[in-house]
Amino acid sequence: MDRKNLRDLQAMQPARCRAELNLFLEYAGEPGSSEVPDPYTGDARDFEHVLDVVTAASRRLIEKLRR
Repeated sequence: MDRKNLRDLQAMQPARCRAELNLFLEYAGEPGSSEVPDPYTGDARDFEHVLDVVTAASRRLIEKLRR
């Protein structure tokens, strides 16, 4: 999800909703990296990078949810 998707979802969020909407990679713990990069304009290394950061973010999100 990129910042435009986030803004669109926030605009649809009901006024009383307490749910948090965040960019997925905010959970990855990598400073300066909050949007999932588009690997389709690169090569296999770009797909590997996306897999690595999404895996890291997934693990940290699961840790947060378990707490």
